[in-house]
Amino acid sequence: MRIFFRYGVRNAILPSVTALALGLGGLIGGSVLVEFIFAYPGVGYVLYQSIITQDYTVTQAIANLMILVTALGVFALDLLYPLIDPRITYRNNRG
Repeated sequence: MRIFFRYGVRNAILPSVTALALGLGGLIGGSVLVEFIFAYPGVGYVLYQSIITQDYTVTQAIANLMILVTALGVFALDLLYPLIDPRITYRNNRG
């Protein structure tokens, strides 16, 4: 069992963690649909209303917020990779 967690999980968890970080964008994007259907007041509903009323500054601000959250999630994942798998380093391996 110890061998499985030491070697097997180390290789298997990297794609799952990557999919989780990239899924943040879909999670935020999905809030638009959920908040519109259930009339829940939130950022997704404000985005929908700004698109309908052609309020471009609010639309651009929320889109930039979605991009920023996704980029920060991927950046945090990149920083956590060496902690998950010690074989990954950020050193230059050239002589």
